[in-house]
Amino acid sequence: MWEQYALRLLTDVFTADLQNAPWNYKDDLCIIAAYDLYKATGEKKWLEPVFRSATFLLNESGTISNWDEKEYNIDKISFGKSLLILYSLTKEEKYLQAALKLYQQLR
Repeated sequence: MWEQYALRLLTDVFTADLQNAPWNYKDDLCIIAAYDLYKATGEKKWLEPVFRSATFLLNESGTISNWDEKEYNIDKISFGKSLLILYSLTKEEKYLQAALKLYQQLR
């Protein structure tokens, strides 16, 4: 039962929330949880919300959504973990470059 609830939350509720509200650290935790479930089970269904969230996190030009470099918001720096997960799965350079921008702000 927990599996059905978690999958519904990640595929339906989570995605709908991303469409209506900007990213925050809780969204990052959902991506990390879905990825961890994939690693624990090997079931690719857990990767669907990870990939689906990518369009809300980073646009096609590689710009991080809802991130203002001058804001210095540590909650949004947390997105770097999701970006690194996406990079590890896709090897698309845009995810790595965006994560490096966030890292530079931490430095």
